[in-house]
This record gives sequence, structure tokens and C-alpha cells, in this order.
Amino acid sequence: MNDYIGFLWIFLAVASLALLEFCTGPYRRANLINLYGVIFLIAIVGLRGEFDSDYEAYVGIYEQVSFDTWSGFKASFSLNVEILFVLIMVVLKIFWFSAQSLFLVSAAGSLLVTWVYCLRRVAYPTLVLLGLLSHALLYKEFTEIRHGIAGALCLASLFLVSSNQPRRALWLQILAAFFHSASLFVMLFSYLFQRLGRRHFIYCTTGIGLLVFAVGIQNILNAIGAVVPLPGSVTVYSNSEYDFNLGLLNPTLIKQALSFSFFLLCVRAMQIRDKLYLDLLCFYYVSIAWLFGANEFAMFAGRLASFFGVIEVYLFSMTMAYIKSPVRRFLYFAILVVLYFAQFYLNVEFKGLFERDYHFA
Repeated sequence: MNDYIGFLWIFLAVASLALLEFCTGPYRRANLINLYGVIFLIAIVGLRGEFDSDYEAYVGIYEQVSFDTWSGFKASFSLNVEILFVLIMVVLKIFWFSAQSLFLVSAAGSLLVTWVYCLRRVAYPTLVLLGLLSHALLYKEFTEIRHGIAGALCLASLFLVSSNQPRRALWLQILAAFFHSASLFVMLFSYLFQRLGRRHFIYCTTGIGLLVFAVGIQNILNAIGAVVPLPGSVTVYSNSEYDFNLGLLNPTLIKQALSFSFFLLCVRAMQIRDKLYLDLLCFYYVSIAWLFGANEFAMFAGRLASFFGVIEVYLFSMTMAYIKSPVRRFLYFAILVVLYFAQFYLNVEFKGLFERDYHFA
């Protein structure tokens, strides 16, 4: 990790806050400690310099957008970027802000939405934040910032669905679709969940996964494309290096299947009856079913599954609140931190996600 010492210090800082939170208990002062962590990551993500190809791409998009709102509408079509994201850039340009402001606003938007709607509702939220840093934040807020904002809004909508607030959830999903069209995928499964209930939702999701696997995601996309135009990004990715087969033994699918089995065992062994926990577990299953069904198109499978796969770190932290023994709880906490560090190390060091170490702009 010598080549990425900056990223290591970021991880250690958030891990220290998670340890402080663990020592104070799952709820007492946890939200305040977690807010410190959220503000810290907003600064880290928003003020970052160029260390990946996406940074340069977003700067290029920002420079192509003019001050004129109508030009912003036209740019959203020519650049394959959703309209609301373009309008944010137009507003920033009106006030003569640099391209760096786009990263800061995007980071603040996604992380604050996550804190307000999601983190404040779970036990050990800073441990959740550490889990997000180990994977989701690296691939979203640090790189694909549109996906980061849309993902935060979609996850918040699932928490609202669990709280029996379907209208507010729907508005967040519509808003998310104006940042990233893939958010419509979340809207579909959110609707099915509300109509079917947990048990039948699992049956339906399993059926959808098996159907997509049997027919083939590329065949389905071709059939849909013959009726209505597909988003430009789908066409681009289907003819690129991302159009490859993940396989049924891909590490992400195996990890999520094992995690889901672990959560089911915990539900039975610990007699977990928390509505939010059980609802999130159902939504997490969508990621597994979709990774299985659409595995022949890596980008399409992974991008859509990630909207639900991020729930994993929430469930791990929520599970810890049900462990009564302090010794076992600390052992569980330590194991999670080690696993998160291993995942963080794998993404940063071995997968070559970033071209150079973290540095400020």
C-alpha cells in the first residue's frame, strides 16, 4: 500500500471514528460521530485532485456546458448525461465556479442524503460508512459521481418504502432518474415490493432472475430496443470492453450469496423482527438475483445490482446490535474492519482503480 498511502490514511481515519462509535454504544452520540465522518468524506471526495480517468472526463463535460439553460438541455442529449446533472453544471457556471465545485456539490449531495435518510436509522452508522468507503464510495462518489447521487437517492427511497412512505419514496426515485436513468430499475422493484409483500417479492425476484438468465439479457435488450430507444449509455457499453460475461462463479455473486445466507441465519438464530432489517434483506436479494440473471453483460449486471448490493454493509452493522455478549460483539466488529480493509486494499492496490495516490486539487 506504499503507493497509495493517502488512501490508507483516509481509511484509518474513518476506522478510528468507527472504533470511537463502538466504544460509546450503537446509538449514544453515534449520529454526531457519524456526522463528523460524513463531513470528513465530503471534504475528501469533493476536494480531490485528478487520480482517475473519470475526473478528466467530468471536467471535459463541465467545460462543454454553457451558461445558457437551453444549451444545457441540448448538452444532456449530445453528452449522454441526464438533464438534472447538466442543469446543476449550468447553475455552477452561472456563478463562475470551477469544475472542482461539481465534485464538491456531488459529494455533499450524495453523502448528506445518505446520512439524513439512511445512516441515522441504523445502529453503528460509522461502521456502515467504513464499509461504504471500502467499495461503494470508491466506485461511485470517487469516480462515477452521477451514479453516486442517484444511488444515494434510490437507497433513501428504499428506507422510505420500509417506513410506509411510498409517495416520498417515488419522488426520490423520479429525482434519481434525472441523475441516472438506471434508477428506473429501483423504481420497478420498489413497486413490486409494495404490491407483493416480502415472501411473494422474493418469489417474483427469483422468477425474474431465472427468466433473464434463460432468455439472455442481450436478447431482452435487443427486443426492447426494437420497440423503444434504449439509453445511449446502454448502446455504448454493449459495444465496448465492458460487454463480457461475469460467469456464475464471479466473486461478487458468491460473496453476496454467502452474506445473504449469513443474514438469514442471524434472523432465525437471533429472532430478528425489525421491519427495516427484514425489508432491506429482501431488497438485498435483488442484487443477487440480478447478478445471476444478467451475468452475460458485466456492466449492465453490475451497475444495476449495485443499487441494491450496497445494502450489505447496512445489514452487517445492524446485525451487530443484536449480539448481546460484549466480547463477541467486539470480535464481530474487528472481523468486519479487517474484511473492509481487505476489500479496500483489493480495490485500490490490486484492481488499479486509481492511477495514482490520493491528493487534493
